[in-house]
Amino acid sequence: MQQRQPISAQSDLFAAQTAPRELPSDIRQRLLPLIEALLREAAKKVREADHEDHA
Repeated sequence: MQQRQPISAQSDLFAAQTAPRELPSDIRQRLLPLIEALLREAAKKVREADHEDHA
């Protein structure tokens, strides 16, 4: 019986990775408040879920 070929190749977890590139400062300045808001919302959801588990 023939084995199917994978549709997409998974990258090697141990392969050398390229260094992350810097974002332009104007883009970084626009993204920072959005990322902070997302993190605050996620932390709030975690606290709410934790509170419900102990109720």
